Amino acid sequence: MFRIQKGNLLLVYGLLALFLSLFWFPIVWILLTSVRSRSETLSYPPVWLFRPTFEGFSYLFSSSEFVTSLLNSVYVAIFSTLVTLALAVPAAYALARFDFPTRENLGFYIISTKMTPPCSCVICLLLTFC
Repeated sequence: MFRIQKGNLLLVYGLLALFLSLFWFPIVWILLTSVRSRSETLSYPPVWLFRPTFEGFSYLFSSSEFVTSLLNSVYVAIFSTLVTLALAVPAAYALARFDFPTRENLGFYIISTKMTPPCSCVICLLLTFC
């Protein structure tokens, strides 16, 4: 493990703060845009000092279609998570504890499917069905 000298520590923290601000800027911008009014959001140049308003959220949650869609998404997410756990936990336990002939091959197959880039699968499907 390498050590950072005390003189360079300020430089390292400054670079970390710079990179973190670059990565967090889009998220902060989205959050700030969500609490602006429509006119402030669309104004050019952007308004930096504004009065936060939650009228967009109240409009969104007062719509029955959005609430229904949100609840459907929550139900599907919970159900798919429970089904995945019900299938994956016993399979992982069997791969870890029991010794059977195809154990290494099956474990390698599972890991290799996780390492395969999705674009390569899409290209194969495109060539197969088009």
